[in-house]
Amino acid sequence: INPRAFFSWADACVLLLTFVQSFVVLGIVHGLFHKSDLSLDAVIKFFAAGFIIATPTAFVFETIVMFFFAFIYYIVELIFYAVKGVDFQELEYDMSYRICMLVGDILQAFMVAACVEELCKYYAFRTVEHPDLIFVTGLNREKRDRNSVFGGNVAYSFS
Repeated sequence: INPRAFFSWADACVLLLTFVQSFVVLGIVHGLFHKSDLSLDAVIKFFAAGFIIATPTAFVFETIVMFFFAFIYYIVELIFYAVKGVDFQELEYDMSYRICMLVGDILQAFMVAACVEELCKYYAFRTVEHPDLIFVTGLNREKRDRNSVFGGNVAYSFS
C-alpha cells in the first residue's frame, strides 16, 4: 500500500457516480427504446460479460500488442542506427520524423484500441448463451442434432 496515496470522499463519489451513470444509461436505453428486443436478463448478462470478461482481456491483449509494437520500434531503431550511424534522438526535431511518428501513433492507436477492444467485445458477446439470441450463437442443438433432444439414441416417452 502506498502511504502517499489518498482516496477521499470526492474520489469515492466520482467512482460511485460513474457506475450510477452507466446503470442509468443502461436502464433508459433498455427501458424506453428496446424493451421488446431483448430481455433485461440478457442485457445484464451482456453487461457483465463486457465488464468482467472483455475489459481485463482487452487490457492484457493491448499490453501484449503494445510490447510487440515497442519491440518492432526498437528493432527498426537499431537497424537505422547500424545503417545510417545516426541516433533517433538526433532526428527528434526533424519535421519528417515527427510526421512519421504521428502516422505511427495513429496506426498503433487504431490497431491496439479499435481492433483488440472490438475483438474482445465480440468474443465476450459470443460466450454468453441466452435464449433470446439462440439463433445468433448457433447453439440451437435441436436442429443440428436431433438425438441431443431425445437423450442419445433412445427417445424417452416424456420428451
